[in-house]
Formats: sequence, C-alpha cells, structure tokens
Amino acid sequence: MKRSIVTLSALCLTISLMAQDVNILDVKKTMSKGENPGLEVTIPKTNVSDVTKVFEAKMKEYKGKFIAPSKGNVEYFIDDAKISTISDQPIDIYAYILPEGENVKFTSFYSVGGLFFTPANEAQYAVAKSITASVYKQVMFDQMEAKLKDETKKQEALESDFKGLEKAKDGFEKEINKAKESIAKGENEVKSAENEKAKTLADIEAKKADVVKQKEELAKFDRKALENEIKALEKDKKGLEKDMAKSAKEIGSKTAEIEKLKAEIATLNTQVETNKKSIDDKTRLIAEKTGVINNNNLEEKEKQLKATEKEQQGLEKDAEKIAKEIEKNTADIASNKSAIATAESAITDNTAKQAAKKAEVEAQKAVIESLKAEQAKYK
Repeated sequence: MKRSIVTLSALCLTISLMAQDVNILDVKKTMSKGENPGLEVTIPKTNVSDVTKVFEAKMKEYKGKFIAPSKGNVEYFIDDAKISTISDQPIDIYAYILPEGENVKFTSFYSVGGLFFTPANEAQYAVAKSITASVYKQVMFDQMEAKLKDETKKQEALESDFKGLEKAKDGFEKEINKAKESIAKGENEVKSAENEKAKTLADIEAKKADVVKQKEELAKFDRKALENEIKALEKDKKGLEKDMAKSAKEIGSKTAEIEKLKAEIATLNTQVETNKKSIDDKTRLIAEKTGVINNNNLEEKEKQLKATEKEQQGLEKDAEKIAKEIEKNTADIASNKSAIATAESAITDNTAKQAAKKAEVEAQKAVIESLKAEQAKYK
C-alpha cells in the first residue's frame, strides 16, 4: 500500500511539473449536468477545429467514445474513458471548445459515476490537469510545427533563390570567359589578317611594278608597226621580183637586137643588179624584223602580262576580303567587350543580391531556430 502511495505521489509530481508552465484555471461553470468544477485554459492564436482534433486524438489513448456536439449544442462528451491513474472505473469527460477572438477557451469536466472531481481530489485532479495541459501543449506544438514548416519553406525558397543567383553568376562568368576567348581569338585573327594583308599589299605592289616593267618592255616593240613594215617589205619584194621577171622577159625578146640593145641590156642588167641588191636588202630587213618578233617572244610576253595583271586583280580581291574579315573581327571584338561589360555589371548586381539573399537566409534560419526553441517548450 505504501508503495502505491509513493508511486502515485511521484506521478503527481511529474504531472505537476508538466502542467506548471501552462496557466490552467480551476473553474466552476454551468454545463449539461449543472454547475460543476472543471479545468479551463486559454490556447492562444488557434481555432476550434485544431483544438478539437488534438482533444479527440488524446481521448483515443483512453479508449473513450468521442461524441461531438449535436446540432445547436457546443458540448463534447467522452463516454467511459479508461484512465487508471485517476480511477479504476470508467470516467466521463465533458468539454467546451469555444472561440474567443484569436484564441480558443478549452474547458473540461471529469466525472466518475456522476461525481465530478474537485481540487480536493488532489491526485486525480493533477492527472486531469496534465491531460488538459497535454492538449494545450500539443496544440501549441502543432502550431509551432506549422509555423516551422512555413518558415522552413521560406528558408528553402531563399536558399533556392541564393543557389539561383550563384548559378546565374556562374553563367555570367562563363559568358565573360567565352567572350574573352572570342576576343583573344578575334585579336589573333585580326593580327594574322593584318600580317596577311600587309604581305598581300606588298605582293600587289610587286605585281604592279612587274606589270609596268612588262608594259615598258613591250612598248619598245610596236608589234603592229613591225608587222606592217614586214608586209610592206614583202610587197616591195614581190614588186621587184615582178620587175625583174619583166626585165628578163624583155631581155629575151630583145636578143635579136643585142647589139642595139646592149646599152639597154647593160642598163637593165644594172637595174636588175640594183633590184637584186634591193631585194637582198628587203629580205635582210624582213629577216631582221621577223627576228625581232621571234627573238623578243612578244606573244609570250603579252600572255605573261595578261597573267600578271590577272594575278594582280586576284591579290586585290584577296586584300578586299581580308579587309572585310578584319572589319568583322573588329566588330566582334567590340561586341564581346560590350558583352563582358554587361556580364560584369550583372555579376556586381548578382553579388549584391547574393549578399542580401544570404542575409535573408541567415535571418530566416534565426527565425526557425527561435521557433524550434519555442516548440521545444511544448514537448
């Protein structure tokens, strides 16, 4: 018997410690069974539905039949609950869960065989108080749990935003690196193109000089004039040959008159010799002019001139193409430099946003830790 008393006393002490930080009032109020003593606590910033769910869940632990208020009534009834720490007999519990502004007032009455417990029933009353306190604490715990979930979601959102900013920063840095690589490549290409352009321009000048030289060389020889001279000489040669043939014919026809015509023959012979010499001269001149044409290879030189002029035109086109490439690369470099400036500005802005977001995350963590500490009071 002593052991039972000691155990009950220890239980009462534990229950007392559990309820001591909850402001539970001893009240005497009118309910369905008249005016009876009960326990009352105000649960802050909650609603009837949440308190009812917790109260019903707690009552299931005691195997009682939970009966919700009928229409037009506000009294909850727990029939035949089994709470061995209060009594070995079934216990009836009556409760009122009523809104009071932002709060809920929870009032409960405990009865065995129609008799309601009062503060005079110290041990039993302490257990009833612990049940009331457990409802209060569970509601507060759940309330804190809901707040923790909301605040945790906020924190996760903030951390997600922060990661997004970090990712965006990485993206900006990649863009900058890519733009820098493009600039370096473009600058190398411009440098290479400038070198190639200088070489091409030098080649063009060399070709121009070659063209001028070849034109000057060809200018020394008027091909058409030489050909005309050859034709004239050939024509003169044919004329002289005809004259010579005519003179020979006349010599033949005048043979009978040799004596008479000796002087004439002598004259004609002289003329023949003269013509023959002139023919030789013409033949020599024809050979000389033909030699000039052949020796100086004018046709080949003309072909070479045309080929050189064509090469010059090709080099000039290449120079134009290179100039356009340089212009394009220069524009690309300017564009990439502008992109870098934009990205660097974005990184600066992103860094400021990250700092602000990090501060928000830390502040949110502090809110969550504060809520956890507050929730821990109701465990």
